[in-house]
Amino acid sequence: REKVVCIDAPGQLNRSGTRQLSLCLPRIVGRLTSSMNDSNLDIKGAAESSMNQILETVRNPEIASSRDTLIKSLSNPYSYNDRALDLLAQTRFEHSIDGPALTLVMQVIFYALKFGRSDQSKIRAASIVATILNLIPDDDDFLVHANSLIDALSISLVDIESEVRAVTAKAFHSISLRFASLRPVILKHLQITMNSLTVTSIQRAGCAQAFSEILSTLSIEDRTLLVNQCLELTCDSREAIRESYLSVMIYLPMILGEEFRPLIDVTISSVIE
Repeated sequence: REKVVCIDAPGQLNRSGTRQLSLCLPRIVGRLTSSMNDSNLDIKGAAESSMNQILETVRNPEIASSRDTLIKSLSNPYSYNDRALDLLAQTRFEHSIDGPALTLVMQVIFYALKFGRSDQSKIRAASIVATILNLIPDDDDFLVHANSLIDALSISLVDIESEVRAVTAKAFHSISLRFASLRPVILKHLQITMNSLTVTSIQRAGCAQAFSEILSTLSIEDRTLLVNQCLELTCDSREAIRESYLSVMIYLPMILGEEFRPLIDVTISSVIE
């Protein structure tokens, strides 16, 4: 009974201002989602009721019209996550995405990136990230999800399938373009894997590809500085580190295209060495 009362309480947040609700949602939706899968029917029902009350505040018309399917994907992701992804991928967004709507979408994306049953699930989830970023008018609505999204994308970034890694790296590119403040955070996160001596070549390749995508969003000065640092590491005494940063030199020309031209001479000489 105490647990049911506690679960009911978040539902009353829909009486708060949308701003306050948006900042609280990421911390409570995960707990409610877990309770929606509880074997106790009273707890399950209370969680579903509370979730519905909270998400009545969704303002985006496209998300609001799909809310029932999206909520089902939270209570039964194994059966409904792919359906929710298809719905989001096919949606033509014509309105900005508010905080409660974004929280609902993010939960669907997180599950697909972490536990998606197929490569296409992960690819659709990463593609949706790139699609919605420019529809978020309030940076804070996204930033409260940023760490969780980076962690989820990092799982798909080291997938065995190269297409999954490529689309996920593009999602990091989109995040870096839209939220410049996250670039140092993402680069540091990627380099933890790139500088590890124990990860696999696939993990290095995925992180190197995303690292290259982030480099492409930087100013020429900042990009050149980081490229020079990468080139120094291609001569590192440790084979694993050399592999990581040589991979950056493989991806970067393909990603930059003509913009790579000023870097050709210094890159070739270092790689040959």
